[in-house]
Amino acid sequence: MSVITLLHLSDIHFKKNKDDDNQILRKDVQDKMLDAITGHLKEKPELDFVVVTGDIAFSGKKEEYDEAVMLFDRLKAIVPTNSEFLMVPGNHDLDRGNNDEYVPPYYVVKNDLVEKFLQNKSKKKLINAKFNFFRKLARQYNSELYRNGEEYFWVRKFEDRGISFLGLNSSWACEGDDDRYNIALGYPQIKEALQLAGEMPVRIALMHHSHFYWLKDMEAGKCRSELFGKCQLLLHGHDHSDRAEIYADPSHSIICLGANSSYTLDKPGYIGFQFVRVTPTGDSVSCRVWPYIFDDHRRHGFVPDRERYAAQKGEEYFDVHPYEYSDKESQTPKIPLRIPDDYREWIERFHSKLPIEQLAKKGEVFHVPLPRVYIPLATANPFHKEELKRLQAEKAKSGKKGNSAFGEGIETKEPPMIDIEELLGRQNTVLLRGE
Repeated sequence: MSVITLLHLSDIHFKKNKDDDNQILRKDVQDKMLDAITGHLKEKPELDFVVVTGDIAFSGKKEEYDEAVMLFDRLKAIVPTNSEFLMVPGNHDLDRGNNDEYVPPYYVVKNDLVEKFLQNKSKKKLINAKFNFFRKLARQYNSELYRNGEEYFWVRKFEDRGISFLGLNSSWACEGDDDRYNIALGYPQIKEALQLAGEMPVRIALMHHSHFYWLKDMEAGKCRSELFGKCQLLLHGHDHSDRAEIYADPSHSIICLGANSSYTLDKPGYIGFQFVRVTPTGDSVSCRVWPYIFDDHRRHGFVPDRERYAAQKGEEYFDVHPYEYSDKESQTPKIPLRIPDDYREWIERFHSKLPIEQLAKKGEVFHVPLPRVYIPLATANPFHKEELKRLQAEKAKSGKKGNSAFGEGIETKEPPMIDIEELLGRQNTVLLRGE
């Protein structure tokens, strides 16, 4: 896979004009967000994909997507012409007024009927009816998405880059204000998407909801293991927070990046967006993320969030690396025992003697070498015991006479007692215990 760069937007929440109390703020934010994107691209012009992870609208209405077209047309004019737009729906992209064919999603999820439901072709069409206006917008900017009435998710393969994008629908079961753990991706969706993605070196999943915090079937089980075991990167929205996390098990790890709300103040959190550079690293990927936040109080615009994580140390980006695995057996690292010469000289010069001012005579100070003050510590030598047992066994086997039970007449190289500093140099684990 080649290195790719993404612009990640989410949770824009366009409202119908009559319902929007913040039109002036929104127009101001829109202008300044486009200015910031333009400024970033002047310094770093590489951009391959514009990713939008849901909640473009507020209630899935046509008028809201008409407003969105105005923003995306302006965005399309400032990004490189070969940048591909990739969009997935959020719970606010659901047209809840479209009840001609009602789908009872909560009932389906709560009663563990998800697999049966999603394997029914007619049910998929009912899902898509709820996202009718979103689907039209997504196809307007990428004709390869949602190509027929049965596709409630999409997959885009880029053979030359060695990468597949899985545009998953985490919002198909959304219905009310109690979505947490009452919605699901569904194993049929994950399995079919991975099959369509093919044997690409890298698979990137896009969906609206964050994995563990909302989706019932991502708490544990085959959905979680299948998605996390076969994808290297997950981009999501919904939480209005540019969260960066790594989830790992003994075999696989996946980087999960959430995005700030790109254009709304409907929830606590920052208005923002992020650029993400994805670099292949063997069987996984590493990411460099440039987070931007709207700072209208001090800077009057979008600025790099240099303090998102302490590890940034003032930089305008942060790095996220996958968990590193090794096929070698785990071994205790060998600690080098050599003390640096400069440090040894410093210790000997300043700390090898004990000044005893109280014993001074006529202003003279006594300096006593430490070994004359402190008694060296010694303990039973475990190597002596091991050697003695071995020699006793050899003597008994040879048939020689002697009181071998007490080791009489047996000469050993290891002394019965050993200085504890010498022992610590030979044994990497020591237990000190008291009776």
